[in-house]
Amino acid sequence: MIDKLSHFLSGEFLLRKRPNGGGVILARSLFVTSWFYPIALGIKIFTSERPVHCSSFTALLADVNATIPWAGAIFAGVYTVFYTRYSSQWLYLASVYNKIIEVKVSLPKNVAARNDSLVDWQAGFVSDAFTLHLDTKPIFKGVIEHWLTDEDMKRAIVSNLDANDLHEFNVRHECKLCVCLNSSKASPLVGHPETGP
Repeated sequence: MIDKLSHFLSGEFLLRKRPNGGGVILARSLFVTSWFYPIALGIKIFTSERPVHCSSFTALLADVNATIPWAGAIFAGVYTVFYTRYSSQWLYLASVYNKIIEVKVSLPKNVAARNDSLVDWQAGFVSDAFTLHLDTKPIFKGVIEHWLTDEDMKRAIVSNLDANDLHEFNVRHECKLCVCLNSSKASPLVGHPETGP
């Protein structure tokens, strides 16, 4: 319940249709400001020295006029938080990708092609990108879709996502990864959100 409420209030539902980025951050910041500012204004009016029953539309306009800078401060604070979070997530994911490629390049081609640890690491990257709503960013989407051509990779991704996430992943990437509900889940991968970066 609390998780769903925070999901809604933070505007995270906007990430269902679009990848995380500047436009979504702007929309989420405007959304949070649109509900947070009226609450702050209501608290100001309720705690003012003027009796609430004496409030008029003119008094309300005066209060709004006096507190417009609050809306700007709320928006700026929320935007900064969302952008900082997005920036650190992008940096983390790019770093993981670069390390995967560095290791892949350093291995002999025949070893890199069938290395289970490398496949698990790549699947962890895909799971992280999905969780951070960056999997449909063009720079990551191309890599993910290329990796999805490998059957071992598909199996590793299926083992990392629960049924709901797997359905969402299939929708986002227009693919059909099967859900084997009776199979045991794989242990969390290094770099997976459950274990942290």
